[in-house]
Amino acid sequence: MRFDISLLAPTLPLSWAMAAAMPATLIVGWIGVAALGLLAGIASEQSYASGAAIWAAHMLALALVQLWVGGEALERAGCRPRLSFGGLLILVLQNLMVTLAILLGLLVLVLPALYVAARFYLAGSLLIQEGKDAGATMWRSWDLLERHWPTTLILVLMFASLWAFRLLIVYHSPYVAADWAFVANFGLDLLSSLGIIGGYVTAAALLIKVDPPPSVYEEIFG
Repeated sequence: MRFDISLLAPTLPLSWAMAAAMPATLIVGWIGVAALGLLAGIASEQSYASGAAIWAAHMLALALVQLWVGGEALERAGCRPRLSFGGLLILVLQNLMVTLAILLGLLVLVLPALYVAARFYLAGSLLIQEGKDAGATMWRSWDLLERHWPTTLILVLMFASLWAFRLLIVYHSPYVAADWAFVANFGLDLLSSLGIIGGYVTAAALLIKVDPPPSVYEEIFG
C-alpha cells in the first residue's frame, strides 16, 4: 500500500486562503474558544459537583464554533454545508465518538491513537458538509484518508503541538503570581485554541482537496 503526503502542500495554502477570507469569524471563534476553555476550567474548580455538566456545556459550545467556522470555510470553497445549527447535537455526538476512539487507541499505545485521529480527521467537516449521521461520516473519513492519512497525521501533530506546549508550560510553571494567573491562563488558552480553530479550517481545506465538490469540477472542466 502506498502512502501519500502530496496533499499537504496544496492544503496549507488553501487553508490560509480560507482563513484570510474570513478574518472576523476566525478571530471571534479563536477568542471565543479560548474564553470557553478558561471559563470551563474556573467553573470546574469552583464547583467540583457540577464539573461534568460544565464540560458538557463546553463541548456543546465547541461544537457550535466548529459548525460555524467549519461551515463558513466550506462555503468559501464553494461547498454549501447541509448541517444546520439544529443538528448541533449530532456533531457533539460525533466528537464524543471520535474522542473515545482516540482514547481506545491511546490505551494500546500513542501511535495507534495518532493513527485513529488522522483517519477520522475529516469526520467533522464531512458531517457539516453532508448533514448525514455521525457514524457514516466517520467511516467515510476513514475511507477517504486510507492513502492520505500521513498528511493528516502531520496536521494533527502540528496543531496538537500547541496544546502540548500549553501543558508543558503549565507543568513546569505551576505557580503563577495571583495577580497574573488569569492573564497567563488566558494567554495559554489562546495558544491552544489556535490549534483548535486551525484544525477546523485545515480539515475543510483537506476535504476540498480529497473530495472536491461539483463546483470545483465545473471550474476545472468548464
